[in-house]
Amino acid sequence: MSVRRSLVLSFAQRYTGLILQFGATLILSRLLTPHEIGVFSVCAAMVAIAHTLRDFGVSDYLIQEQELTHDRVRAAFTLTLGIAWSLALLLWLLSGVLADFYKEPALSQVLPILAANFVLLPIGSPAFALLSREMAFGRIYIIQTAAGLVQSTTAVSLAYAKFGSLSLALGSLAGTVVTVVLAAWFRPRDTLLWPGLREWRHVTRFTVFASGSSLINEITRNAHEFVLGRVLGFASVGLYSRASGLIETFHSSITAAIIRVMLPAYAQAKRGGGADVRARFTLSGTLFAAIACPFFAVVFVLADPLIRVLFGDQWLAAIPVMQVLAVNAILYTFWAFAPQALTVSGAIRSRFHIQLLMSPVQIGLVVVAAHYGLIWVAIASSASNLIMLTLYTRALYDAIGYTWGDLGRTMRSTFPIVFGSALIPALLAMVWSGLGLGGLLELVLGGLGATVGWLGSILLLNHPLRPELLRAWEGMRRRLATYRGG
Repeated sequence: MSVRRSLVLSFAQRYTGLILQFGATLILSRLLTPHEIGVFSVCAAMVAIAHTLRDFGVSDYLIQEQELTHDRVRAAFTLTLGIAWSLALLLWLLSGVLADFYKEPALSQVLPILAANFVLLPIGSPAFALLSREMAFGRIYIIQTAAGLVQSTTAVSLAYAKFGSLSLALGSLAGTVVTVVLAAWFRPRDTLLWPGLREWRHVTRFTVFASGSSLINEITRNAHEFVLGRVLGFASVGLYSRASGLIETFHSSITAAIIRVMLPAYAQAKRGGGADVRARFTLSGTLFAAIACPFFAVVFVLADPLIRVLFGDQWLAAIPVMQVLAVNAILYTFWAFAPQALTVSGAIRSRFHIQLLMSPVQIGLVVVAAHYGLIWVAIASSASNLIMLTLYTRALYDAIGYTWGDLGRTMRSTFPIVFGSALIPALLAMVWSGLGLGGLLELVLGGLGATVGWLGSILLLNHPLRPELLRAWEGMRRRLATYRGG
């Protein structure tokens, strides 16, 4: 399957997931309190860290390994199974300890349910990774869309029935059941395996560094959940979660969709005789920045109506936090694909060393900032991302020859698009208070203005994204003409 078609299918799945998540979030934000969402957020953050250990870098290994034998797949499956079931037991045992530490009994109910995911996931995860390796994104679309639908429906139904934080945990478990069942159904040949450890040394030479890097990154990324829950209380965790919710949704729907295709695409090209990773990385980064940075700029401008319409007036304190996090997300955009580029180019240790170096810095900044309020925690995240951008750019130069000049050219091509996209929403925002428009109308007008500005900037400035947009438009026209002719 071609990279372009894979991206289309990956985006289709992520957009479908985004619609499901968006609808569920609108309802859940009105059925659950900030405290209830905060309880789940702390448990979810701990489980996210454990998920990194559960995978143990096996998914990335199965995607990038150039000589993937039957024994290596069996060893990867066995490692995943053993680690996942051990973590499920550990999380179950820790649930009571954490409930006592945070003085919140609900943690002892939510965490064991989320831990049950670890019993099921290793059964389907090798098959899922091999589907990604084969770029079978049509099958992945079916699996993840069905799982997302079941998860959202279950969570909303249980929240309506007053299950509180448990509704989100049970929804997650229901989605995992569907994922495992469908992954087993659609699995590639020879992926229903008996355990075996014959090639475990070869597998772990890669996975130790990959999982270590991912683990450190996940701990750092979720540190604010634990710190805020302890220092400022669970309501603050809920507010921060809602402030970052739209940004995280973009990353899970757009960024992850691209990364999921880029990693196997780079690896496939490398297996086929090598490819210019620097050129691929530069182009993909430039195209992605032209999509992501304007989006986050518009989120900054429209933060007030976004919070009011999406979540309701009980979440207004999240508005300034969302604005700072939008700036933070712009900084992240410019190194979003760097870990994958380092992995494919064989510089997995450089990726690990960067995470190891930055983790204590990032966590330390969050701990200090939490004593001054939510807004300072968001500012601390932005400072960390600026340092990460510097370190990753330096590492990319050593690994693939990517230079500061390459980064500068990407930024120069991006910021005019950002300005063009945010201009109309910003002008409208200046007069909204005098017009007395409703939040939904503000969003509609601002969104339309941003879309017009974005498209106009891309086309007028002849950005590298322009040929892709014109190709997509031409494809739509041909399909429409075929449909009418038929």
